[in-house]
Amino acid sequence: MKKKAKKLIEKNPELQTIIDDIVESAQDVVQDYTENPSDMSGSFHYVHGSSPILHHQELKDRIHKREKHDD
Repeated sequence: MKKKAKKLIEKNPELQTIIDDIVESAQDVVQDYTENPSDMSGSFHYVHGSSPILHHQELKDRIHKREKHDD
């Protein structure tokens, strides 16, 4: 940990409590995911070539190229 962070924590011990809570929550998330992996892991998501969220021609070209290969 950097010196500035250590000094801040020394001046305000409540920060260490907050940090500990965040670390504990992160560890819980990792453990939960390890025990119950997401169904979406490794899944593919397809976006229709005429979707309004695709504003760049390059992305549209990539999607159409990929669709041709999938046939």
